[in-house]
Amino acid sequence: MATKLLWLGMDIPDVQRFLGHDNIATTRHCAETTAATWRRNMIRSPTRPLAPAFGHSA
Repeated sequence: MATKLLWLGMDIPDVQRFLGHDNIATTRHCAETTAATWRRNMIRSPTRPLAPAFGHSA
């Protein structure tokens, strides 16, 4: 969620407050972990959709 909010243009202190993190390092960690997972998955399967269509399983 943190990564998506940052990609949408929300400032990291606002993301921190929105997610209820006491420490901004937690917000940064969440964003970096999600971004790394996304990159790793794209390298493995660049043609796979990011998420199945709503109501359908992959």
